[in-house]
Amino acid sequence: MSDVDVTIEWLDPTIITLDLEDPPAITFEFVDSGTGGSGAAATHNQGVAASTWTFVHNLGYHPAVTTFMNDGTQFMATVTHPDLNTSVITLAAAISGYAYAS
Repeated sequence: MSDVDVTIEWLDPTIITLDLEDPPAITFEFVDSGTGGSGAAATHNQGVAASTWTFVHNLGYHPAVTTFMNDGTQFMATVTHPDLNTSVITLAAAISGYAYAS
């Protein structure tokens, strides 16, 4: 293993750039969730089976979303965030259940 020169640049309180000499620089941007440690969260109940759930959580950031069947079994789903207050959950089949955003 050889030594690698690493340059870390703190651009402002939310962005860090990591330059690893040969590959392109990697930039990390930290998004302030706006929760201020308050533990803001929201729940979406999908009573009618659907393969796409639109979750309007109004949290003001892109939250982590966890999905559950009605019996409480957690399952994986594709989640996108078209804006800071909405998450779209896409499933392989139409089911009902609920989602938790935090």
